[in-house]
Amino acid sequence: MHKKSSALIALLLCFSLVGCGETPVSTASEVALSAAGSGPSEQRKQEPSSPEPNALFAQMMQAVAPTAEKIKETLGEDEHLTLEQEKELLNAAKPLDAPVTVAWSLRGLGMENYQALKDFCQSVKREEDAQTAYYEIEMDGVSEHRFTAKEGKLNLSSCYWSFSDAVPDPGIYGSEEADYIEFWDNGWMIWYSDAPKGHTVYRSGVRVVPLQKELIGLYENYVYGLDWANDNVLHGNWDAQNHSVIRWEFLFGALLWRDGKELTIYEPVEMSCMDEGPYIIPAADVEELLMCNFPVTVEELHALPNYRADTQTYEFGYFQGSGSFKTGEVEVADRTDNPDGSFTLRLDWVDPEFAAELRGRYYLTIMTDDNGGYQYISNKVDETIIDPVA
Repeated sequence: MHKKSSALIALLLCFSLVGCGETPVSTASEVALSAAGSGPSEQRKQEPSSPEPNALFAQMMQAVAPTAEKIKETLGEDEHLTLEQEKELLNAAKPLDAPVTVAWSLRGLGMENYQALKDFCQSVKREEDAQTAYYEIEMDGVSEHRFTAKEGKLNLSSCYWSFSDAVPDPGIYGSEEADYIEFWDNGWMIWYSDAPKGHTVYRSGVRVVPLQKELIGLYENYVYGLDWANDNVLHGNWDAQNHSVIRWEFLFGALLWRDGKELTIYEPVEMSCMDEGPYIIPAADVEELLMCNFPVTVEELHALPNYRADTQTYEFGYFQGSGSFKTGEVEVADRTDNPDGSFTLRLDWVDPEFAAELRGRYYLTIMTDDNGGYQYISNKVDETIIDPVA
């Protein structure tokens, strides 16, 4: 169910590690303390074959490891980070004044201390030699992504350092040459390589400038988890009278995940040959969740082929295959309040993997009630936006 929007791993996975140096110690925290100048001063045995992190990488590990480990202890097997937990990780790293983000975040938080990346892009544009890096926090470690511009060539190198390891892992990520790096007006930085016809063109990118707090909050409250591949509420034009394009089976799973649950809490269909379901779900659970969030009736749901009238159950599973938004991210760009008390979110699909600042635009309308609840009542696709990738 987790969508991973960063394409950097796919870009660098099969290349060898570049430039991590030498200096071994017994744990990652000791490396961090020593490199930061605040750890044990005793002499340690040298092992020339071990990689050496730079001092800032070590300080980053020291800064974020306690927070990450504390948060991890509170998460269940299928739970995901909350917005506040992502902010907590960023705040732990903020004092280091280095660009830092949370891996796989889809909320538009961007980076802390991102000015160095903007400056680097300007240096490359002026054809100057320059170097910078940003750090990506995961629950089990930190990745360093380093950019070097020298003599007209651009190199991207990355390595990963697990909290449980003494040094970065030389077998994860690597190095690759790029032809371009750009800082988009919408706050994204992208980098990519040209390729001969018939070969892969590598592109990747990351949101650098955070979205406005209001937009982040709107995404968190109304969109997070429901805009992903084939689970999404943005799948075509629909309203209360015509919503045949909605895929209720997959949307139920997305709503469940949004609420911190998985379909695996239900019993699987006996003798199922699928890796993930389908699962036998009581009709009351399905109907309550879907009818609470959408203008759909019991009669419409009972007409689904997945409904079993004899057992009062539905057989739902996860989507298997590619979907509508299999790359890029959907972000809240604007909110408009409507006369009837509803409001409409303008959602923009940004896809750095295809160097597309805008692949699609959607208008999702939501009605709230006096009790703090809400219901999705329509979606409209902006058909004036031509997908440059299609």
